[in-house]
Order: sequence, then C-alpha cells, then structure tokens
Amino acid sequence: MLQFKLQQTPKRTAAVWMAAAMLVLSTQATWASEDAERARILTERGEILPLEQLIAQAREHKPGTLIEAELDWEPDHGVAVYELLMLGEDGELWELELDARTGRLLEVEREHD
Repeated sequence: MLQFKLQQTPKRTAAVWMAAAMLVLSTQATWASEDAERARILTERGEILPLEQLIAQAREHKPGTLIEAELDWEPDHGVAVYELLMLGEDGELWELELDARTGRLLEVEREHD
C-alpha cells in the first residue's frame, strides 16, 4: 500500500482552505446570487456601502486576498453586516465583520483548522 505523509505548512493549510472555500462557493451559487441581488438593491438605495469600499477597508486591517463575502443581518449588533473571509499575507484565514452601513469594523477572528 502506498501512503503519503503531508506536512502541515502555512501555504499548504492556506491551499486546503482555499480549495474548501471554492467548493463551498460552487455549491452555494444560488444562495450567493440571492445575496448579490440583495446587496445590489441595498447599495443602490444607499442603505449599505458598496462591497468594494468595505473590502478596501478590510484590507487596511488585514491585508490579503478576499475568499468569500456574505451579507448578513446581525441581531447582536442590530445592523446589516458583511462577513469577509480573507486569506491574510501571513497565510492564515481571517473573518472580518464590518457594519455594512458605515464600514465600521465589528470583529476580527482567525479561522481555525
């Protein structure tokens, strides 16, 4: 029997997370399109900031590559919240929550394996 032993490195861990994120994104395409439509309508009404602006603000706190963006309602904060999953320059995955109306950073959390 042929066996492979993979060593965990930050780059390998990041690649596994990216592959998992891509798989999740592809299976949730319908939900994503509904979120995108809802976000477009709220942005046009001026009720939330454009996603591009929030991504730029998120990168000021955690430079890196956007993996996933989700618009959600946070009853704890009483606001619409963008949850951004970022692959940081450190090779770690980070979730940033920003108030969709103001861009205020609400929470930063490192994603665990």
